Amino acid sequence: MTEFPAQSIRARGLYRFGPLVTSLGGRPEELLAACGISKNVLSDPESTLLISDMAALLELAADRLERPDFSLQLGQEQGIAVLGLVATIALNSTTVAEALESIAHYLPYHSSGARLSLAEYPEDGLSAIHYSLNLDPGAPRRQLMELTYMVAYRFLCMVTSTTQENWRVHFRHERGLTAEEYAHYFNCPVRMAQAHDELLFPTRILAHRINSNDVRLRQMAERFVGNEIRRFPLDIGRQIEELVDRQLAHGGASIKYIAGQMSQHPRTLERRLQAQDLVFRDIVDRVRRTRASEYLAQSVIPLSQVAALLGYSSQTSLNRACLRWFGQTPNALRRKGTRGSH
Repeated sequence: MTEFPAQSIRARGLYRFGPLVTSLGGRPEELLAACGISKNVLSDPESTLLISDMAALLELAADRLERPDFSLQLGQEQGIAVLGLVATIALNSTTVAEALESIAHYLPYHSSGARLSLAEYPEDGLSAIHYSLNLDPGAPRRQLMELTYMVAYRFLCMVTSTTQENWRVHFRHERGLTAEEYAHYFNCPVRMAQAHDELLFPTRILAHRINSNDVRLRQMAERFVGNEIRRFPLDIGRQIEELVDRQLAHGGASIKYIAGQMSQHPRTLERRLQAQDLVFRDIVDRVRRTRASEYLAQSVIPLSQVAALLGYSSQTSLNRACLRWFGQTPNALRRKGTRGSH
C-alpha cells in the first residue's frame, strides 16, 4: 500500500515547551516557525503535528538555547501528565504492570507512530521498557528519546517510591552529555551506544500496587480514549486507505460512505484530512492505482471486471485512469506484460 506522511503526535507532547524555552531566554514561536510548525500547537493540545517535526524542534531548541540537556529538563517538567487521559488510566491502574500495559495499549491516542513494550531478562531478574518511534533512519532522535525516557523514569519513580537500585537507562545514540550531567537527571547508570533504547528495572517492581487507583475514573477514561481512537485516529490517512481498499468494489470510493463508516459527517472528515495535508480523492486514487497494477498483471481477469473491482462504472473510466497513471491503456499494459513474461 501507499505510504502516507510520517506519523503524528498530539500537540500535548509539547506540554511545558513554551514556558521552558522562555525561561531559558528563547522565543517559542521563532523555534516553531523555523521548523514549519504552527504556533497554535501551544494553545491546542489536542491538535497534531508530525513526530519528525517534533524531533527537529527539540534538536533546534537544544542547539539555539545551548542546552544539550533541553529534553531532559522538559521531561522533568512534563512528567506522565504529558499523556493526558492516558496518564489518568495509568495512574488509576492496580499495579505497575497493569499501568504499563495500559499505556502501551492506549498510546496510539497520543502518538500514532509510537510503540511501548516490556521485555524480560529472567537471568538478571530485570525487565525493561522499550519505546520505539516511526522515524526515518537519518532523522534526529537524541532529544526526543531522552525526553521520552525521562518521562518514563519519573513515572516509575513516582508509582514505586523505591530506590533506583539495579535500574539502568540505555540509549542507542552516542553520548550527548557528560556522565555527571546524566547523573543529575537519572539516579542510576546511563549507558550510551547500546543495542536498544530501554529503561531497565527489577522485575519485582511490576507487581508493586498503585494505592491511589480509582477504578471508576479509570473506566471512564478508558471508554473515552477507546472511542476516540476508533473514531478519530491520528493516522487517519492510513485508516481511510484500509477502509477504501476493503470496500472499493462496493461503493468505498465515496467520502459519504467512508465518513459513515467512521461515524463522522463528510465535511468533518474533509477538515480532519485537510489538517494533515491529505485529500480524500488522492487517497482513493492511490489505492486504485496500487490495485490496478496487481489486477492488470493477472490476464485472467477481464478488463470489465478490473474496472468494477476498482469501483469504476465503466471500462472507459479505467482507460482514462490508466493513461493518467501509466501513460498507456490497460490493453497496452497487458500486452507489454505478456511479452515480458516470455
